[in-house]
Amino acid sequence: GLEPVVWNEENFSPDIVVIHLGTNDASFVRNHEDRRLAYVCGLRQFLEAIHRRSPKAKICCCLGVMGQDLCASVEEAVNQFHGDFKNVPVKAVKFPVQLDEDEIGADWHPSAKTHEKIAKILSDALKEWV
Repeated sequence: GLEPVVWNEENFSPDIVVIHLGTNDASFVRNHEDRRLAYVCGLRQFLEAIHRRSPKAKICCCLGVMGQDLCASVEEAVNQFHGDFKNVPVKAVKFPVQLDEDEIGADWHPSAKTHEKIAKILSDALKEWV
């Protein structure tokens, strides 16, 4: 019985937007350059849409804890976006792949210990903007 809430950027203006996309896309684009390029293009367009909705926000894209196959593609999309929007603070953060000794969650998802590790990496990367 709830009505959908329409996003209104006037009600909240983020300082930073963090995007962690691509883990499940790696198997789809593997060995298909056309799909990888579509991923880069889609992420680049997504970055622009975020910027247009939140023009004052810094944008951080991160990936890698469950595999690094698309990390270079994330960096490519970030670089393309930055080429077009030179004044927008944007970066890519590459997480290290999770370690067996830190334990692995269900279906090879990161454990609590791994989440703590990547939270520290992300936090340090974001502090560079402060």
